[in-house]
Amino acid sequence: MCPVLLRAGLASAALLVPTLGLAQSPAEISVEVTESQVVEERTKANGLVGEPDPIATPAPEVSLNIIDQKLALSLAVDTWGQIAANERALESATSEPLRTLIARRLETQRAFASLLDSLTGGRTTVAIEDARREIAADTATTKTKVVRFRPLVLHKNATAMMVRIRLEILEGYLAEVQSGLSSKTAGEFGCHFLRGDVLHQMQLLAMLEVFERQASADFAGVIKQEIAAAREHLVRSRQMLVQLETAPLAGAPTAAVSLEQR
Repeated sequence: MCPVLLRAGLASAALLVPTLGLAQSPAEISVEVTESQVVEERTKANGLVGEPDPIATPAPEVSLNIIDQKLALSLAVDTWGQIAANERALESATSEPLRTLIARRLETQRAFASLLDSLTGGRTTVAIEDARREIAADTATTKTKVVRFRPLVLHKNATAMMVRIRLEILEGYLAEVQSGLSSKTAGEFGCHFLRGDVLHQMQLLAMLEVFERQASADFAGVIKQEIAAAREHLVRSRQMLVQLETAPLAGAPTAAVSLEQR
């Protein structure tokens, strides 16, 4: 039986805090998403397992209001963290079924990140890349280590600051998870990774469902598709975890009968 990764379970909650920045932005943006583009992004995963992807093609045109844009950015940040975590796990996983599961989820996550970027006119990618460059620059200097409070810079808005903060949290969390998994043997890795993955997907689903209720009708439809993908992955992760947990029990040798029992 695999031990519960309590630290990973608690830390994963930090990934899912929604970010609603206070900066002003256009009241509404309308981005044309061609059907062929969405189909290509959303069906890349099919070749990994030979099964149809359950995600349906969204409407050709999706309009995002101010709240939708903030929700999309928050989802993009969290999706970046999921992609980073799964890319690292894929490098360490040795079980072929587990590698297939991770690779399938990576494809859907990358497709969702690409769709969010398209719907926001490239804003999500720019925000994340800017924040990561800033974090890297600060990490490379020693001056920032003595800073106790970082006020808002005049040329930055609240949304950019929150993206920076959330990415710092994610990077710290990913480092902790990677450190914990690196100490596991090849046989232990799958069970430990899946326990954390199941917890994260449960929290992700809860966040997506709340976001769907808060979004406009257009964007709610997009979020609903990701809910279906996340729910499917959660089911697969749970099934594989049960298999890994029960396999040793099924093959365990029968205990020797003691002399008193003879």
